[in-house]
Formats: sequence, C-alpha cells, structure tokens
Amino acid sequence: MTLPRRTRMAVTAVVAAAVIALAVWCLPAVGACCAQLVRQASAPARVTPLEDVADADHVAAVEVSNYPMLGAEGSRVTENPAIVSEALGAFGSASFSRWDGEAARLLLEGLFPPPTMTGGYFSSLVFLDGSDEPLATVSYDSDQGIYLRRNGCIYVADDQQALQGLLDDLVVRARERSDEPPAADGSRTWWYPDDWEGR
Repeated sequence: MTLPRRTRMAVTAVVAAAVIALAVWCLPAVGACCAQLVRQASAPARVTPLEDVADADHVAAVEVSNYPMLGAEGSRVTENPAIVSEALGAFGSASFSRWDGEAARLLLEGLFPPPTMTGGYFSSLVFLDGSDEPLATVSYDSDQGIYLRRNGCIYVADDQQALQGLLDDLVVRARERSDEPPAADGSRTWWYPDDWEGR
C-alpha cells in the first residue's frame, strides 16, 4: 500500500525533526566526550597522586572511605601524624600510568549511565589540606583496581597489590577505632565526617 504524497511528506518531516532534536541533544555531550578523550591522550604517561612534591607539606589529614565496611557515614578522617605520614609514604609518591581504555569506558558511562546496581566493594583515600580541600584522591573498586583521577584523566596504579593492601588496612583500622573515646584534649585517631566538620 502506497501512502499519499502529503502523508509521506508529513512522516518525513516528523522523522527529520526527531533526528535534528536528537543531534542537538547529543552534540554537546559527544563534543565534551571527544574533548576529554583528546585531553586523556595528551596527558602525561605517568604521574604521582600529588602533582607537586611541595604538596606533601600541605597535607593535614587523610579521609578514608569504603562501601560497605564504613557503614552509612561511608568515611572516616584522621589527622594522626603517624597515619598521615604512613599514607603519604605509600601513596604520595606511588607511580600511576595513563589508562586510556578505562577513561573511554568511564566517559561513555557518563554519557549513557548504566542501571543503578547494589553490592560491590569501593574504597578511596583523599589527602586533605588544612582547609579540608582535597589535594589528591586515590580510588579502588573491584572492577578497576587502584586508580587516580586528575583533571578528568584516569591513571592506574603500577603497584596494585601494595597499595590495595594498605588501603584495606586503613579501612579496617578506621572502622575498629572510630568509636574510641576522645583523648583528654578532645582529639581522636579517627573522626566521623560530621564530627570532623564540627570539631
């Protein structure tokens, strides 16, 4: 059955309008994705979490997060000099290599988010300065391992085993010691996020 000419023209116009609308919707996101992939490709081949050696002198605290081990709060913060020094010694100068393939996948997930899923195991370690501003964030999940985001680019840790072992150990210590009573001067080894912000 052949549609009348006027009907065919109307259908064509509707399809064309839909295609144009889809292109207008997609172009900014696709453009941003392409720009980020170019940025990733031109990023340094290898980096350390702290961009400058001098940044280590500005680290005042460390925030450790984990799902599901740290409960509803999700994280703990410590300014304990020994723990901060331990984290800096392991993570501050650790080597991370540019991870182009993973960056492309994560960018696509940003454009087309996957269905929300429960479960899994996720951790992170954040170096904080004296104003609680993040200087660097190292993350771990069971799919990607230990990785670093900087300026939107993705880097993977060269020594996965050593860093994951310490991160897991910090999470366990944070969970086990966060309910200890404060010292006489009010200080704690590990703080809940709300207590840390209100200290």
